[in-house]
Amino acid sequence: MKTMKLLTSIVLSASLLVLAGCGEKFLDVEPPTQISQDVAFSTIDNMFISLNGVYAAAPGVPITTFDVMADNAKITPQTLGSLAQEYAWTFTAGGSPGNWGGAYSGIANGNNIINAIQDGYSEGTEDQRNQILGECLALRAYAYHILVRAFGPDPALNPAANDALGVPVVRETRITTPARNTVGEVYDLIFEDIERALTLVTQEDRSGIKINFGPSAIAALGARVALYAGRWDLAAAYAQQVINSGRYSLEDSEAGLEALFLENESSEIIWRRRNLTAGIGTPLFNPNLSIIEIAPTADLINLYDRGNDIRFNAYFNPSPFPGAQVDFYSAKYLGRPGLSPGVSDTYVFRLPEMYLIQAEALARLGQDANARTALDQLRRSRIRGFSSGNESGQALLRAIENERRKELCFEGHRWFDLKRNGQPVVREDCNTALTPRCRLEADDFRFLLPIPQRELQANPNIVQNPGY
Repeated sequence: MKTMKLLTSIVLSASLLVLAGCGEKFLDVEPPTQISQDVAFSTIDNMFISLNGVYAAAPGVPITTFDVMADNAKITPQTLGSLAQEYAWTFTAGGSPGNWGGAYSGIANGNNIINAIQDGYSEGTEDQRNQILGECLALRAYAYHILVRAFGPDPALNPAANDALGVPVVRETRITTPARNTVGEVYDLIFEDIERALTLVTQEDRSGIKINFGPSAIAALGARVALYAGRWDLAAAYAQQVINSGRYSLEDSEAGLEALFLENESSEIIWRRRNLTAGIGTPLFNPNLSIIEIAPTADLINLYDRGNDIRFNAYFNPSPFPGAQVDFYSAKYLGRPGLSPGVSDTYVFRLPEMYLIQAEALARLGQDANARTALDQLRRSRIRGFSSGNESGQALLRAIENERRKELCFEGHRWFDLKRNGQPVVREDCNTALTPRCRLEADDFRFLLPIPQRELQANPNIVQNPGY
């Protein structure tokens, strides 16, 4: 095995490795919160601890940012400034909403482990090494998809996007100045990592609390990636693999859906990111300050059948603060019992998304009856007395889009759904005091987020997206 001298983060470390192009130098002295790879990889147990560090460094899910940038959320008069630039679409390279640094830090940590195992690491059993390698490959694929969907165009309905600039593909952690690969090249790596991970990972829920990648979570990632790539057959097949696993089931009661976000437990959760400290939900509802900074728009609220759709009362609460000048607030991610307000895990993959992916992929393939069956299975679990609308063609695709919006609101999807479908942002309920306009055309340059300024300054080979 090669001598390893780079630093690696472990679960106890708040510091992350710097990847190529981030413009910072490796430290000459190891701080007490870091350990060398010689120590981190000295035993298989230490390797698993280092893998925990890769999970800790994996990019988070901005649960409100991309609803605020779209049409699901508005900033209220009580705002303390949260996401004001994102709402007004005035973000710049100096304050890009894309998670560039976080994603590449996670990739850097993962690359260290991937390369060590591929270079002949021999501690532990082959099954243990395969499990670690597979999980790291899945985490790398996850991070690269977060990057390419934010900073590059989507090829789902526009295959020419594969030749456009995506993000740099980096397989080793070292100081370099890589150029941006094409979108197609990035997706090639993502699919390669997913397919390899599925051959290596055998344990479904190694942690027991759904925070590690198992075969079903990897397939869920594959389904989402394939949807964005326009590989409809593969998207439907991966989604079916998750559904057929028998490990998950749809909640069909209001109480079950409420428990999902209040207690952080449900048969719908496939993979979650653990959070024990950050109050991610406080802009949605802050009981300490008696304010609601970010509220659902009226056009989102009006999509629900309030009398029969169990999601309405589970996902929204009436505002108790008259000064907020809003009628409802999001009940998602308000916090777990015993923790500070807004402290909640985030659910990266839930079973409803798999039914929605399967439905959309089959509809894109012209298999309307099968698509409707998948969609109706979700709708039947959510809407009392539901009977199929028997939609087909464009009406079916619109029904799927509306269900995605109702089901996945405030979970970081809406902006990217509009982007990949080539649709504008149209805000019927718009806070004009904070933004000069309430519509963003589908071809607006802002649908490609700006490469962060610090990256441009550090890496002369990085090309900025147009318009910034």
